Amino acid sequence: MEKYICDINGILLAESGIVHGALMAVAGSDTKNLKSAEGEAPAPKQKENKNISKARRMRQILHLNENNDQYMESVEVPAISGNALRGICRRLLVEHSFDVLDTSIEEVFQDMPGHDKIAKDVWFSFCNGGLTPKGSAMNASNLKAYDEIASIPWLGLLGAVYYGHQFEGASSFGILYPLVKENVYLYKDELGLTEDIIGKLPSVSLLKTLPIMMNTRKANVRDNSGRDSSAAVAEANKNNPDSDLVSDKGSSEAMIYGSEYIPAGVQFVSINRCITNDINIIKAFKASLALFLETHRLIGGKSAAGFGLVRTSFGFDFDTQEAIDSYDRMLVENKDDLIRKIRMIATELKFTMKESAARGKKAKKEKEGE
Repeated sequence: MEKYICDINGILLAESGIVHGALMAVAGSDTKNLKSAEGEAPAPKQKENKNISKARRMRQILHLNENNDQYMESVEVPAISGNALRGICRRLLVEHSFDVLDTSIEEVFQDMPGHDKIAKDVWFSFCNGGLTPKGSAMNASNLKAYDEIASIPWLGLLGAVYYGHQFEGASSFGILYPLVKENVYLYKDELGLTEDIIGKLPSVSLLKTLPIMMNTRKANVRDNSGRDSSAAVAEANKNNPDSDLVSDKGSSEAMIYGSEYIPAGVQFVSINRCITNDINIIKAFKASLALFLETHRLIGGKSAAGFGLVRTSFGFDFDTQEAIDSYDRMLVENKDDLIRKIRMIATELKFTMKESAARGKKAKKEKEGE
């Protein structure tokens, strides 16, 4: 059986600050001395503010220079997980696929008992990658049916979980690391970097202190009934100098939302690969990244205050429009078969929760009897 290997690599340039991860929303300490203008970091002498969510950092071996000495060291650098890109590509590909198939998930299951719940659960697993209610257990009807469902292009490409049924994805979306002088040797061959590009790269030192994105709300916009009064806080702090209790009543800076963000101008390495024996999954791989590069270009945590706008800086040397068109032609040519396979999810992937529920009740009784 023929095996296909497809690599799509390149560099993404941040056109705006990228927040990756949830913001913290904490009323309280040390807000007066915090610089609130976008692009400014906390004052050097200020202690770490507990209201600021740190940017995600991941370890990478870097080639460092100090006092004319070169050495290797494991350093934490700000990064965006590959799952952030994978998640965006998943939603783009699934929504685009159903548009091209000219149907909806509700229409696919509309003649089946419990069609509303089936449609909701299948759509959730398609777009979010997993549906695993507590107590669910796998009970596939047969391996052939499972393999047929796994050949649905976006399932075969990105994987998913449906009531305990694990579909392995054929793709690997790499962690987006900033491209700097100290790690360029890790990607030089994969990206075909020239000396001209390498010479213009910044040092990792520029990423040591990241800017802060701030949002301030007045305390009176929310219920403070559960908070300590100013007098109670003052008394507590008097008795315990190390206490960081702060009253937010009457303070215009009581609700502080803040997060570090990776600033505009940073270039991220994006190395992605798909290995499969199904050419249609290769088409889905190319289309997913093409949709991102052509129609989306936003990346960042959904619960964050903002998203980062990115664009291709270098690489990604494939025809994005042709990739989308080729994928669309495949969908149209195989429409009936694809809809048949999607319907199989409801008829072939059985699940049961009775056994797990019984075990849970037994464990509860045993615990109560102790």
